[in-house]
Amino acid sequence: MKKHIIIGSGPAGLVAAEKIKELVPEDEVKIVTKESCFPYSPAVLPHLLSGKGNQETFWSRNETHFKKLGVVFERGREVMKIEPDQSRISFADGGSATYDRLLIASGSEGVAPPIQGLEEVGFVSFHTLEDYQRLLQLLEGRENVTILGAGMIGMELAAALTERNHQVRVIEMENRLLPLYFEEGASALIKEVFSDKGVEILTGRKVVKVEGGFGRINVICADGEPLKTDLLLTCTGVKARTTFLQDSGIKLNQGVVVDQRMQTSKEGVFAAGDVAEALSFKKKERGLNPILFTALAQGKIAGENMAGLKSEYKGWIPLNVFRFFGNMAASVGASGAEGEEYDVMEEIQQASRKFRKLVFSDGRLEGATFINEDINPGLFWQIIERQLDLRKYRDLLFKRPAEMSTWLIHEHERGKSN
Repeated sequence: MKKHIIIGSGPAGLVAAEKIKELVPEDEVKIVTKESCFPYSPAVLPHLLSGKGNQETFWSRNETHFKKLGVVFERGREVMKIEPDQSRISFADGGSATYDRLLIASGSEGVAPPIQGLEEVGFVSFHTLEDYQRLLQLLEGRENVTILGAGMIGMELAAALTERNHQVRVIEMENRLLPLYFEEGASALIKEVFSDKGVEILTGRKVVKVEGGFGRINVICADGEPLKTDLLLTCTGVKARTTFLQDSGIKLNQGVVVDQRMQTSKEGVFAAGDVAEALSFKKKERGLNPILFTALAQGKIAGENMAGLKSEYKGWIPLNVFRFFGNMAASVGASGAEGEEYDVMEEIQQASRKFRKLVFSDGRLEGATFINEDINPGLFWQIIERQLDLRKYRDLLFKRPAEMSTWLIHEHERGKSN
């Protein structure tokens, strides 16, 4: 019987724990987390803020689940140090534990931008349940909110706060919204929707200084114009949570470097989820891909290998879905790819605010972007992952994306079973 310890209670850690118990139920599995609550999905927090989420179903797992599974779940235990050569971890409370297999699934944390005066005026980041609870308190009696950063979290917050009847301003240093997720055409359509809802969008603006305090903040951009706000939120990016690994001897870069088995540079130590730096699907780059879909896939592979199987991770493929004011935008794969080797099909319907774009290379789908199309983004992820030859079907896939994506996956499955 082996002893497995999982650091972190996010999706990657939970899936790994469940996979280990499925394959080797006699093994001991323990999850340790610095948070004082049961597992939840940070992606749900903006929906709770808007009033659309249900706090009763907020928790992804509870005590009954862990008892039934036979997994020990320890809350409020922050890991301070890992000693792989001794197979030991040390906690902030002075305790320690040993393991046979270790999974680092510590996730990510918000990064405050280097802006003069930011620490003095007081600001709110938004990444954890504690951040959400603090923001709820600070919103009382404050009408105007400024958000720094127009990434996914920033724009989800902008939508949620607008639905709570706050006056919202978003400031983004890049020249478009959601620059890591959507190209210019799609981003422009999304911006129109937010502007129509009364959200002030300032792109291509760099904040250099903030002054004042909660309720009376001046935000100063590089052009010198002061912008007044009651509350300041920073959503300018996240980083892998690796501080406790600095002296571990485990290879680190942007995150914890892993191989195709999700194993780190130390035997018996694995990593998955937002903290893991893995190869992309095309093996062209190594990097972080902090999305739910990737965390689930990596957690599964890590769990299988910790349980003794020899499973390989095929690599991450970006998949992003953004729902806002009754609209839906999705990007999959290399949706912004450009160059002579790519064949791009694109259509914008301005009146209905619909957008579709497919990117092909050698007859295979490389990326896709949709706004307000009735499609399942997961099917397009599968089409890319399975490298289907679409030379006969590309025009039909573009004209009828919902029906053709379903048919293509169905036919591929049928071919595999014959």
